[in-house]
Amino acid sequence: MLFTYNLFTFIFNDKVTSAKNRRNSIWLALIVAGLGFVGLYLVYDQFLKDYDAQGTNPPEPATIERPD
Repeated sequence: MLFTYNLFTFIFNDKVTSAKNRRNSIWLALIVAGLGFVGLYLVYDQFLKDYDAQGTNPPEPATIERPD
């Protein structure tokens, strides 16, 4: 989180006068964010989906049929 804060303060800092530097910094931030989302998806796809498939979800409540 601190890295993201530092990255965005670097992008929108008033000391950065060059529009080219600012544009490149915005592209860098978008690429880093995209890679982060891809990484989170791969972690979910690899580990959490299998973890859910092992039956670790709470079971549905059983229905008890009354005899007539």
